[in-house]
Amino acid sequence: MIRRHLGVVGLRSLFTSSSRRRSRRFDGPPPSRWLYPALAPFLSVAVCAGLAAARGLGRGLGVGGVLGDLRAEGLTHGYVGICTALLLAALGAVLGRREDRLFVTSTTDQLTAVANRSCFDLRCMQELARAVRAKAQAALLVIDVDRLKEINDLRGHAAGDRVLRAVGRCLRAGCRSRDLVARWGGDEFVILAPKTDSAGALVLAKRLCARIAAAAPGHGVPPFTVSVGVADLRSAGAADPEALFLAADQALYAAKASGRNRIRLAPLPPEPVERSGHVVPLDDVAWNWRGRSEGPPAA
Repeated sequence: MIRRHLGVVGLRSLFTSSSRRRSRRFDGPPPSRWLYPALAPFLSVAVCAGLAAARGLGRGLGVGGVLGDLRAEGLTHGYVGICTALLLAALGAVLGRREDRLFVTSTTDQLTAVANRSCFDLRCMQELARAVRAKAQAALLVIDVDRLKEINDLRGHAAGDRVLRAVGRCLRAGCRSRDLVARWGGDEFVILAPKTDSAGALVLAKRLCARIAAAAPGHGVPPFTVSVGVADLRSAGAADPEALFLAADQALYAAKASGRNRIRLAPLPPEPVERSGHVVPLDDVAWNWRGRSEGPPAA
């Protein structure tokens, strides 16, 4: 969030279209590689204007001989401007590459090459806010690798790392460009699918499970499967990242309990019951169902 307040990021939003930013993997690094060279001509003109003003001021004060030596040596304003532009272009290329590397390092999980959790948290809040404004749906898939601990215990952690890398490759290859794949931690991955309801997320989950089951990590690692919990904003009951993840995580636990290598959808929250033309609160319905009273307990 601190990067948003820096001048470079402000220039990034000015010179980069929204469609281009969305096309990058994680909202992309700032385009410093071409932004700094693009500003070089303007800065060189400013340098030349400053030199001209200084020379005029020096002549007015009778000290123009110092700056006049530049003309005697053949270094005119144009040469100074060209040198400044080339210097800034080279500096921009170096800074751009370094900033790209820092951005990728800070937003990518180094083992699986998908987004890390901090990147996911930021993008999830942005996408859910966008879904609320557009009155659209958004879905979340929570994916857990089945029996990864057994693979680590029997074949070593190197084999477990190969499994995680293979899962990361399958998820990146099987998702759409607008979906965000991230490693939540350990053997869990999450996929944020904008403009997708539970039915569309279920289709995506089936495709990913089939791709992962057919993957071959190699080096003697046996085939493996995953379990998936799916939830959308309707099943979460609110456009809140914690509520959405909780609903998908509970669906994942149901998939694990039913035998692994399963996909489970989060159920929709119960709706109020209409009785005699008015809506009965859910607390009253639950209390009556227990048979203790005809209404909620007295305060």
